This record gives sequence, structure tokens and C-alpha cells, in this order.
Amino acid sequence: MGLFTRVTTAAAVASMVLSTLIASPVQAQQKEFKVAFATYIGFEPLRWMHQSGVLKKWADKYGITIDVMIANDYVGGMTQFTAGEIDAFATTSLDALTMPAAGGTETSIFLITDFSDGNDQIISKTAKTMKDLAGGTVWVMQFTISHYVLQRALAMNGMPPNAVTTTNLSDADQAAAYVARPEIEHIVTYKPASGPMMAGVPSSTEIFDSSSIPQEVMDLMIARTETLKASPEFAKALTGAWYETMEALKDPARAPEVKAFMASALQTDIAGLEDQLSTTQFLTPAEAYTSLTEKKLTETFTYIRDFAFENGLFGQSARTLDDIVGTRFADGTVLGDDANVMLHIDPTFTKMAMDGAL
Repeated sequence: MGLFTRVTTAAAVASMVLSTLIASPVQAQQKEFKVAFATYIGFEPLRWMHQSGVLKKWADKYGITIDVMIANDYVGGMTQFTAGEIDAFATTSLDALTMPAAGGTETSIFLITDFSDGNDQIISKTAKTMKDLAGGTVWVMQFTISHYVLQRALAMNGMPPNAVTTTNLSDADQAAAYVARPEIEHIVTYKPASGPMMAGVPSSTEIFDSSSIPQEVMDLMIARTETLKASPEFAKALTGAWYETMEALKDPARAPEVKAFMASALQTDIAGLEDQLSTTQFLTPAEAYTSLTEKKLTETFTYIRDFAFENGLFGQSARTLDDIVGTRFADGTVLGDDANVMLHIDPTFTKMAMDGAL
């Protein structure tokens, strides 16, 4: 789904548990903060708002400093977040639950950046429908959001997970391997990598994409819950800067500057950027607030929890669904263990943006 690898494994979770044990507590009077993200269309506005001075303007308003870092190693960045070395991290709903939260770090989702609305795709050299995959091998970066997309696509077509065999293939290797290796017939991938794949194998067909599971493949910003409680001005500044950047991206006068910068950072041209933007659903504050508070989010996290549990991503200690760390939603309901809530859905700052109160 992104231009980076989102590896969700029990080993990664175990590593984060260790990091949590040695993490130092957040200081109540913290004034300097770090935000990290990996290169991906849904997070790329963060780079522009840092470079343009928009983020500094909002940080100055609240008397703080916010530094933006590029996480070249996604799992490494998540480990830094878990250890308290990074104050906010751009990630996915799946990884927020199965990495820091499951690893023992109380985490809050306080900003949805976007939904994948077709960026994530299943393509095939020979199959024309999902049913045609039955009995075949699908190449995918296993235990990631791409794997989740595959299982949701199978379920929506009345097919169990074992209707196909999955073989792991790093997203960094997918484009070249799909074109060069005849045995790779079916693959789960994402834009922009899918473009060269389909161009290199003209017989390819897209048989499923994330627009069929709207608002499920979400990208978001997480922070340690204790950080938000001690320093809410951090989330206020970051949220305010994000939505000002969204306004710039939609403003005919400012959009060309923003898009040119984003295209350069993503090593593409404007046409390539527009193709990625066309299947990325950026939200207004009102839309994001609805997404953070509506019942559909509970349904989505149920799918995510079940996928993670079925694939062992919560580790050996999670023998039943009751053993999984709790996710508390905006209405106070909890999915999972209500005595061990480690993931919170916090619409506070999005609501403030919607009300013009930042």
C-alpha cells in the first residue's frame, strides 16, 4: 500500500515489548517533538507542510517545536516510537494495533490522514476474477496490509483464506519479479509499483482493489497516549498544520506548488502523482470526524483483529480473541480485553479542527 514495507510479525511485536520496558517516561513539560513517516502518497503532505513552514507556524502558535523525520526503515521507526524516541508516527490501522498496542505501549489514533481508495490492488497475468485464483499461488508481502486486502477480497467472494496459497515477496522486489518471473501469475501490490507491472505484462488484469472495501485500508497518525495527555498542544499543532495543508492541496492557486513538491519527493511526474491522488481519499475534518466516531470503524477493526489473530500476529499469549488487547472507540465501547485497553480512538483534535477551535 505504500512505497515501503509494513512488516507486522510476532517477532517485531516482541522486540517492541522489550523497547517499551526500557523506554523513559514522557516529560509533562515537553516542548520539542518528533514526527516520523515513511514515503507514501498518503503521508507525503507531511513533508510539504514541514518544508513550507506551515508546520512551524502551527508549532509556534502553541509554543513548541516539531521536527519531521523520514523513516527509511519502517519497523525501525515503529520501534523508535514504541521506545518513546518518536512522539508521533504515520502508520496503518493494522500496524497500530499489532505493533505498539499489542507490544504494551498505550497508543492513541488522533488523526486519519487518508483511506486507500484503489491504491491497493490484486493483479494477475491469467485470472480475470477472484474466483479464478482458487487453488493457485498468490504472491504477497505476508502479514501486512496487503495480505489483509487479499483475505478481505477472498471473503467477499465467498472464498476461505486457504482457497489460495500465499508466498512471501518483498514489496521492494515485486515490480521486477512480476515482469521477469513466469511463475508469478497473481500478486497483491499497490500504486505506483503496479503501473510498471501491468505495462510490463500487458495481459495483466486488475481483479480487485481497495475501493471495494471503502474506509478499511486507512492511514493514520498515532501518538503515545501519555504524550497526548501531557502535551495536547502537540496534537493540536500537528492536526492544524495537516488540515491547512489539505486546504492548500485543494486550492487552485497553491495546489501546483504542493503537487510539484510531492511529485519530486515521490520521484514521479505530475501525471503519475495525479494517478496516485485519484485513488487516495484525503478527508476534510468533518469527514474524518465521522470516520473516527461512526460504528463502521468498529466493524473495520473487527476485521483487522480477526485477520491478525488468525495469522498469529498477537503472539502465543493470545490464545483466544478475549486475550487480545482492547481498542477503545470514541463512544467508549471496547473491542477486545476491556481490562487491558492499549489502543484508543481519539477524535478530540479532529473535532476541534472541524469546529475551527484549533
